[in-house]
Amino acid sequence: MSHAHITEPRQELVLLEPRDRGMLDLERAALLAEIERELPTDEIVSPLEYTAIADLERRLGIFIKNTEPMFDEHCSAANKVWKQACDIRALFIDGPKALKAQLRTLLGRYKEREDRDRRDRERRLAIEEQQREEARLKQEAKLAEKQGQPELAKAIRATPVQAPAIVLPSVVPDVGLSFREQWVWAPVGGDTPQNRAKALAMIVRQEYLGLLKWDDAGLNAFAARTKGTVKIPGIVFSLKQVPVRR
Repeated sequence: MSHAHITEPRQELVLLEPRDRGMLDLERAALLAEIERELPTDEIVSPLEYTAIADLERRLGIFIKNTEPMFDEHCSAANKVWKQACDIRALFIDGPKALKAQLRTLLGRYKEREDRDRRDRERRLAIEEQQREEARLKQEAKLAEKQGQPELAKAIRATPVQAPAIVLPSVVPDVGLSFREQWVWAPVGGDTPQNRAKALAMIVRQEYLGLLKWDDAGLNAFAARTKGTVKIPGIVFSLKQVPVRR
């Protein structure tokens, strides 16, 4: 019976500081203590004090110049290991993340389609109910006329009839997801880099220049503010359903 090969985790030993850190600490502490003793409380008041302070500044510069590269070497090594760890994480996680995004896109599209169909059914049912009510009032008006009540018939015909609010339940199963609405933009003719560049170039030439930042975030924000009601040549705004795990 064969077993799947289990990769042993990679390890890297990185020193975060020089090995002679203790000696550097002593040198640093002695230098700082001397400078703090000699540091004027307010201003330099004499040429002699000026010369002494300049010498302290020079010695600090020498210490920094000699010591900082020692730590830079360790920081560079640690940064290199950190980048390697990030690359390994990306190799392990990017695939599942891409599939998760693909699944959420499918879920969002299904929700958008079902919501659109449900709203269409609600509109059709409301119109049908309105037509039935209009037909009923029409029959009542005819009956009133036959019974010799023309004023009542007139009043019945003048009765306003509005489509009722029809609310149908959603058929999308509850699987622990909620959905937030997100307005997005796309170029006419398909969302490709070439079409995006063409659409943005067209926008810049139009009178819309200055209304917003010409990037994805700016156009999407503009779509959200205007709810897709403002038409801009070369692009279309649409409302997406973005699933969020509760």
